[in-house]
Amino acid sequence: VQIPQSLDGIALALLFTEGHEGRVRVNIRAEVGFSALKLAQAVGGGGHLRAAGVVLKGDITAALDQLLPLAEEFLRDGRAAAPASVAEQSP
Repeated sequence: VQIPQSLDGIALALLFTEGHEGRVRVNIRAEVGFSALKLAQAVGGGGHLRAAGVVLKGDITAALDQLLPLAEEFLRDGRAAAPASVAEQSP
């Protein structure tokens, strides 16, 4: 998940991993100024401001269909923004 995050212009990086049958683990990382935690919490996950995750029921196609449109929506409407008090802090 660090490789996509290292590319210029990437605000959120998501890594989908199929594990146990019927479960997909999603690791979410965010750049400074964005919140991985908000996205994870929206689908029942948790973690930290810039490193969060969730385990979703279903196969990888269902997980992608559920989370990618939500991530795009969060970025588009500003819900992925980190709180102002921590948005400027470096890692």
